[in-house]
Amino acid sequence: MDLGLSDREAKFVLEYMLCLNMSEAARKTGLSKKAPGMAGKKMMARPHVKLAIEKLQEKDRKDFEIQRYEILYNLWACATRDGRKFVNDRGELISPQEIKDLPDELGLAIDSIKQKVVRRWTEEDGTETEILETELKLVSKAAALDMAMKHKGLFAQGDFGPVMVCDFSSLYQDNRGIIEANPVNKRLEAERGKLLPDPE
Repeated sequence: MDLGLSDREAKFVLEYMLCLNMSEAARKTGLSKKAPGMAGKKMMARPHVKLAIEKLQEKDRKDFEIQRYEILYNLWACATRDGRKFVNDRGELISPQEIKDLPDELGLAIDSIKQKVVRRWTEEDGTETEILETELKLVSKAAALDMAMKHKGLFAQGDFGPVMVCDFSSLYQDNRGIIEANPVNKRLEAERGKLLPDPE
């Protein structure tokens, strides 16, 4: 970015971007020890210095702004994650290496990972070996689903607080093929008539 800044002006701009304080930037640039506030104000009044700072601030906004699609992708990952993906065939938590290698859509659903050494020993060749206990905390799926439903407009504000707007009969009819094809839902089919009207 060449805006015709002198070395001192360029240093002032960089110092200002670090601290966002005119006086501090002027002091670090060596403009004035007695009145850095006034020196900083004069420097900021220079059009090309002001323009340089504005351009850098705009670049920062573009580089570090969280985009809407990133927020929604994170929300989708947390709301749709399957807890079974975090355990092996024996029902044990997957290893730290497997956690590291998880695909993004599962990794984004992890809130925190804690590890502690439960056993440590030294091998005959002097190599230290340790066994770690790993604790994995996932983002609340219920909270993520709640946020996702609000985003999709599935909650309507009424006199009695948030009320879910959902026509279960229509929902069943629209998804009947999927519901009935799922073996898990077959045992619920017998109870369906108690909850939903018979399909036409």
